[in-house]
Order: sequence, then C-alpha cells, then structure tokens
Amino acid sequence: ENQYASFDPLADVVPPALGTCKSMPNGKMVTLSPGTYCDKSWTGKITLNPGVYILRGVSVKPGGNGTLTGAGVTLFLMEGSQIYINANEQVNLSPMTTGPYAGITIYQPHGNTSALTLNGGAGSVISGFI
Repeated sequence: ENQYASFDPLADVVPPALGTCKSMPNGKMVTLSPGTYCDKSWTGKITLNPGVYILRGVSVKPGGNGTLTGAGVTLFLMEGSQIYINANEQVNLSPMTTGPYAGITIYQPHGNTSALTLNGGAGSVISGFI
C-alpha cells in the first residue's frame, strides 16, 4: 500500500517467433537443444543446452528428485506454459550473457496467467531475470 508502481525492466522484450514444434525425447534423463517445444509435460532429469527455448502449452514439472539444468538459457513461457518446481527437485539455470535476451532466464508474457512456482530444494540456483 502507498507504494509507487514498479518499473518492468522486461516491458520492451519481444519474444522470438514461435517456430516449428520439436518433439520431446523419451526417457527420464533428457538433453534438449534450443527451439520450440509443444509437448504437454517435461519430467525427470532435464538438461538444456545453451540457447532460447520457446514453450507452448508445456508444463515443466521435474517430479520427485527431478532436475532442470541449463547454463546460458532463456525460457519463454508462451500459450499457458508453466513451471512448477517442488522442494525435492533441483534447479540450476543461468541466462545467456550476449544477444537480445542476455540476462533473462525465464520470461512469462503478461497474457500468460499460468503459475510459475519455484519451491526449489536446497542448492537450487536461478540467476538472471525471471
């Protein structure tokens, strides 16, 4: 109450084009390459190679003792995508250091009202803008 409106440092960010959907590989341990993903859920131990990830209708829920790891990544949560990290899951994410999305780790546009829940376990580290 009685606070000035906050400045949104990401207000001018324009998300990348959605692109063609990539398929999610099978298995509980996966390594993904940058691109657009439209699968309904990501679970297990997920490693992200450096780059931009556009999630369309994706639910990221690693599950019991699951992980979400990536250095030099930016995740765009589009079309109702959400991230739910529970206390027993490990998250280690850092943003790209160059390019138009430098410093941004997770971006959720104003129109996406899905939950972004981060109850990461001990040792989880997310650096950059969320």
